[in-house]
Amino acid sequence: MSTDTLDLPPLRDDLFTTEPFALIGSACPQGHVSFPAREFCPRCYTDDVHTVELPHDGTLESFTTVHQAPPGFTVPYQLGFVRLDGPVVLLSRLQFPPGLSPQIGQQVQLAADETTIDGQPHLSFAFVPKEQS
Repeated sequence: MSTDTLDLPPLRDDLFTTEPFALIGSACPQGHVSFPAREFCPRCYTDDVHTVELPHDGTLESFTTVHQAPPGFTVPYQLGFVRLDGPVVLLSRLQFPPGLSPQIGQQVQLAADETTIDGQPHLSFAFVPKEQS
């Protein structure tokens, strides 16, 4: 990923912020949190929702390696269900260094990612192995 990845046009305008880089969800007064952000709560159906910054860290619950994809996508790549520290589970691309395989239960963290759509690079997100301190 190049140093100017954060300057790329976003894949979608409603998925994340860039300063700081964070996923954006929505929450209702009952504590239900959704990703991506929605205009109403999909659990209790209230339209009394507000945007929230989601946690950067999570746990890999499941993953798969994609070997066939639509034109324009380089295969293989990995997708995983990530349970964020909190109530959200989301499907995301995984970016692991060569030779390092994802493991169920592994701690992961949010990272900016570059995705090419119709030959044009866009800012997206992925989860990478969490740096151990």
